[in-house]
Amino acid sequence: MFTPSQGPSHEQVYTAIFACGSETIRDVSSATRSLKGCELGFFGVLHTWGRDPTVYHPHVHFVVPGGGVNKTLDRWQQTAENFLFDHGTACRVYKAKFADRLRELGLCDQVDASV
Repeated sequence: MFTPSQGPSHEQVYTAIFACGSETIRDVSSATRSLKGCELGFFGVLHTWGRDPTVYHPHVHFVVPGGGVNKTLDRWQQTAENFLFDHGTACRVYKAKFADRLRELGLCDQVDASV
């Protein structure tokens, strides 16, 4: 990855992390049968460290309720217990969105490809 003192603007990358994460939540949930037609409310919190607080590791934790407001029926629609949407699908969508955003910003060559 990059560090705040070198490489790309951390503000641009933080914005990309948040935007791609929220777009992924909206896109994947809207394609999930139990959430079709629903609008989800959620929020994210930026962390810039992992388990080891000395290692720079920017990521976002999103808090998402187990359902959404069905816009057509104008009511709350609950998802199945302990399931919002497929994790594997969300990972693939997020990685593609984030890579596209880094390319748009001209930052691909400044971020490790393993990210």
